[in-house]
Amino acid sequence: MTRNMNPKSKPEMAVPPMLIEVVSEATHMGKSTIIQRTRDHLDDIGVPNVMVRVETRRVAGVLRDGDISIATEDLAQVETTAGGIVGIVRPGLQELNRIAVQGGVVLWDWPGGFGQQRQEILLRSNLDAILQKKGISALTLVMTTNVPERIAEAQRLLEVSAKIAPSFQRILIRNAYVGSFEFAADSAPSRSLVAAEAASTALGFILPKISDVSLATLKPTGLSVRQLIDQDPESLAEQLGKDEFTMAACVTAVAAWYDRTGKELGKILPFREAPKPIDKPTEAAGR
Repeated sequence: MTRNMNPKSKPEMAVPPMLIEVVSEATHMGKSTIIQRTRDHLDDIGVPNVMVRVETRRVAGVLRDGDISIATEDLAQVETTAGGIVGIVRPGLQELNRIAVQGGVVLWDWPGGFGQQRQEILLRSNLDAILQKKGISALTLVMTTNVPERIAEAQRLLEVSAKIAPSFQRILIRNAYVGSFEFAADSAPSRSLVAAEAASTALGFILPKISDVSLATLKPTGLSVRQLIDQDPESLAEQLGKDEFTMAACVTAVAAWYDRTGKELGKILPFREAPKPIDKPTEAAGR
């Protein structure tokens, strides 16, 4: 994918450039949920963003125009690609060059269990040093559930990230969809959780579970959570063959989750208000 860009000009940026990556050492950890919720949050406050998704073609999700899809199947071409594995993800890395000039956020969604390959990419591309040179901040969100093995994996991911990308901010996101994170004192999962939090650079948060089947009930609409909360219950009732009271309750539950997660994201992301456009004509100028 190509973009017209004059490398000699460096206009003032309304939004400082930032990379936000989401990683885990297993699938079904809520990575897609948190990366999409982060995108929705950025959209809500007016921060331009692009998604880079590394995923198998078998489960590739819907992306926007301008987003980058990198198929894991292409890794079979590593031996014949310039730069090896770094060359495979080159389209995503080029987006970092773009935001270094234009500003905005690159959201990078790694596949579950891709920790070793991610480590290789970060090391071979010298990504940490290059991002610092370009003035791009970086944030790594590491996902875990309350399963002890997953917590231990998250701990290792955070500790390795601290070594290979020390300038990256690191935050543990605890996904509560399996259960709570209350463990017996000095138990193995409790120690791993403490160690994982110690390897983080800032306090993370618990990604709450929607308390009932509301989201599953609304899923056949094909709408995102952000779209669902703006829907009219009567319209949803007609579409799904339900009554408007049930639909209103489902939308309310989803909206409460959206609001709570938005507040948590607001605590860890550096964007607080919608950025003001640069050189935009004012009302007084006759817009």
